[in-house]
Amino acid sequence: MNIKQDVIIDLLPLYFDGNASDETQKLIEMYFEQHPTFAKSMKQMHEQIKNNIEEKIADSIQVNISPEQKLKTLQRTKVLLRVRATLFLTGILSLILPILFMVFVKESNAAEWAKYVVTGILIVIMPATWVGYAYIRYRMRHSGDW
Repeated sequence: MNIKQDVIIDLLPLYFDGNASDETQKLIEMYFEQHPTFAKSMKQMHEQIKNNIEEKIADSIQVNISPEQKLKTLQRTKVLLRVRATLFLTGILSLILPILFMVFVKESNAAEWAKYVVTGILIVIMPATWVGYAYIRYRMRHSGDW
């Protein structure tokens, strides 16, 4: 089978990334066996590009953070996680408790009044807790927006 070099060059990014199918890998390896100088030059070029990209990424990512800033960020994150967990639990309870009050509280004048007051309070608290929970999740996903 006669395959042009341009076709192999087009397939090399998939081959070097490991995303090529088994048949494509075998095809490229067969071509490399038939053309060892081409294979050597392509592998060298791939290594040069890979190293160059890694160096550029490493240079652009370097961020110097003082230990105090790291500690402060960790403490903020812990507080946000606690607040988020508390809001989640409050939201779940404010969703479940009104249903439980309506179903399980016996019918009497005092219990009837308390049932509606507690249910009303929980129904008011529920949207506030879910809005707070959503806001905390948003803040945690968009870090650095402080």
